[in-house]
Amino acid sequence: MPTPQEISIDAFNYDLPDERIAKFPKEKRDESKLLLYKNGAISETIFKEIYQHLPEKELLIANNTKVIQARMLFQKESGAKVEIFCLEPLSPSDYALVFQTKKDCIWKCMVGNSRRWKEGQMLQKTIQIGNYRLSNTRPLAFMAGTCVIESEKHYLDTAKKLKQILASSHHPFILKASFDKANR
Repeated sequence: MPTPQEISIDAFNYDLPDERIAKFPKEKRDESKLLLYKNGAISETIFKEIYQHLPEKELLIANNTKVIQARMLFQKESGAKVEIFCLEPLSPSDYALVFQTKKDCIWKCMVGNSRRWKEGQMLQKTIQIGNYRLSNTRPLAFMAGTCVIESEKHYLDTAKKLKQILASSHHPFILKASFDKANR
């Protein structure tokens, strides 16, 4: 088995259309699709039928991990792309602590296109939200709102108050909220 240093980050690149990515889990989780590769052929079934495809006396280990956005794409001023793939947290080393921390944390990473990134050179990350472009090279922007839209009146009152509070800052303001508590 290759070590992380021997793995090319390009091996993890593939085309996956957005409409093929599950945004939310199925209500009945055991009815989610299961991709099968058997005798050189690819087919699909549903997860609750996995036992039909396992050899007798095999051990199945359940993986109850969370998926995190561990691949980050940045850009140099020249336009060259640099990809940072977070492998595992080092300090703190516990995932639960990392996601709760409000301070620095250190990750073991693979860096794609690292030969184009020189020490001390600033990388930039830009995100487009509606008409706003947020970036570490652009002025500060505020994103705030209710976690969940409880009622239209409450949401509009909150939006009005936030607009009043932030009007004097002259920074872009993005109002956010969700209809689903799971998305907060």
